[in-house]
Amino acid sequence: MPESSFAATLADTLLVQVSAFPEASTSAAERRVAVLEVLAALGPGAVATTEFGTAFWVGPGRWWVVPSEMQRSFARDIPTDLATVVGLPGAQRVLYLRGPHCRDILAKGCGIDFDPAVFPPGRCVVTRLARTTALLHARSDDGFDIYVPRSLADWLLHWIEDAALEFRS
Repeated sequence: MPESSFAATLADTLLVQVSAFPEASTSAAERRVAVLEVLAALGPGAVATTEFGTAFWVGPGRWWVVPSEMQRSFARDIPTDLATVVGLPGAQRVLYLRGPHCRDILAKGCGIDFDPAVFPPGRCVVTRLARTTALLHARSDDGFDIYVPRSLADWLLHWIEDAALEFRS
């Protein structure tokens, strides 16, 4: 594929899932922990990048975090009475999709509105994409990070390459 059409690459990623206990999600105790304070402020579709990493809202009281290199052990800072922290090593891969037609390509396998006014850069959504569940992170108008189960990552990359055929130069 010419680079002017699109670029799609796969990479391994470290993900951590943080799930707040419902009774603790709005408590004063939560404010003791900087990580949970940032996470609690995230609502549907929100993404936050801080010193501890990049956090994605994936459901009520639930976030995926890609820890920064310096904060791989941030989970130790979260009291176990406020939330559970589960490492998801090897569970997901990230597919980087870049190019002027990336929104058109994704729209072929997903029912959400990819218009930048509706799904602007800096937002995320967990949705069905080409028969699998994926977290889509809009990095820019023409760039997405797609978190997909490891077992389906190669398949999704091939699906994207096929969906992009009409955009070949």
